[in-house]
Amino acid sequence: MKKILLFTPSFNVHKNHGQIFIKTRINEYIKNGYKVNLVSLSKKKKIIKKNKLKILYFENYDGIKKYLFKNIYNFDKIFIHFITLQFIKILKSFGNLDINIWIHGIEGQSWKWYSFDKYLKPFWFFKHFIYNSLHIFFFKRFLRDNSHKIKLIFVSKWMKNVFIKDLNIKKNLPKNTVIPNPIDNIFFNKIRRLKKTKKNVLIVKNFSSYKYAGDITIDYLQRFSSSPLFKEFNFTIIGKGTILEKNIYKIKNFKNIKIIKRFIDNKHIFKYHKKNSIFIYLTRMDSQSVTLSEAIASGSVCISSKNTAIPEFVKNNYNGFLVDTYDEFLRSLVLLRNNFKIFEKFSNNSISISKNFKSEQIFSLERKFINL
Repeated sequence: MKKILLFTPSFNVHKNHGQIFIKTRINEYIKNGYKVNLVSLSKKKKIIKKNKLKILYFENYDGIKKYLFKNIYNFDKIFIHFITLQFIKILKSFGNLDINIWIHGIEGQSWKWYSFDKYLKPFWFFKHFIYNSLHIFFFKRFLRDNSHKIKLIFVSKWMKNVFIKDLNIKKNLPKNTVIPNPIDNIFFNKIRRLKKTKKNVLIVKNFSSYKYAGDITIDYLQRFSSSPLFKEFNFTIIGKGTILEKNIYKIKNFKNIKIIKRFIDNKHIFKYHKKNSIFIYLTRMDSQSVTLSEAIASGSVCISSKNTAIPEFVKNNYNGFLVDTYDEFLRSLVLLRNNFKIFEKFSNNSISISKNFKSEQIFSLERKFINL
């Protein structure tokens, strides 16, 4: 039985949101006969065993380093999700390893991409500026010195291009490929979209960063409220964060807007996917968006932003709409309201595209590239 060591800095086995795509991957590895040891950080050192999965939590990187010195050569593959500066320094201590690094976003970008949060979270932004500058420097050097034993997996073509540009490593780029994050199988359960739900709109969003355009989303809803069509639609907003708290007064009194101020696990989120047929996901930047990919897999018709990696997943006028302005947003809703045939077509196209997110398909691509 082959053994995989997987590192990710903040893994929560009890929560079904956040890094759910890592859990989905692990389940597929185990299903295909692999044993996985996951190493992560926590306030308290502990070990959790579940089937062929062993989760080892350490209080700091020194604990991780001691564990790796004793055990790292017992594993066939080293998998890293969200590589950190501290883990790069640990890896430099080891020689002949088969290292596979996934690049999801923040760990492979310049701090400049997050400038929109400098006033919302000034202390975080200052720390990120310092940390990111060091991280990029050491990560670039680590890739240069170890390119022969490293493989990189990017979640989108956009992410790969940003990574190459921000690290300026086109000449020293290790062997790499583009494979999106997998989606939990629950979202692939078929939903027959009915006319009675075609004007039910779902918004699932993290409101703690301007990255996810929560402010733009609320602004568009407020502007749409002046349209005579507004009352025909029902909106459900799920999420929490400072941006929602600051702007909730703009929309909280509308009877057709329901606000659920918390994060919800996948099993319960899927229930909302079944009740709603349109999914609004505006964003300032995304390398994939698992949340958006879940909506695509459930056959939702998505309205999202025409930027960064989003056009790789939402094809304009095929399985949804890409918008830059409020007027484009409004036209998208009006078109879906007036033409159910287009609605059905887009929904079916979403389901067709979503096959690329199935865990079996992702595993097949990874196995071929990584030589699992």
